[in-house]
Amino acid sequence: MYQRKNKTLIVFLTLIMLISGFLISGCSQDETDDPNKTVIQKVLELQFTGPDEKFMDLLWNPKYKIVNNGIEENLELSKYIEELYGGFSQRAN
Repeated sequence: MYQRKNKTLIVFLTLIMLISGFLISGCSQDETDDPNKTVIQKVLELQFTGPDEKFMDLLWNPKYKIVNNGIEENLELSKYIEELYGGFSQRAN
């Protein structure tokens, strides 16, 4: 009877130690540095720091818009966005 209790106790303690080991190792991992973290942070800073007057002018001013085959295009806005965010896409890869 005592041998059965001892075996059960040993199995139980072994399981507890294994579970504890997995929990400790899983929770103690350092935060990995994501190479895209700085890129994302910079884009968000540019996006949410306030209204960009040049962007708004390029977006809403009809003199920058052309219609090509029934599709409205804004080449100046596309060029501005590429200048503003284009360097980030190269660093992210």
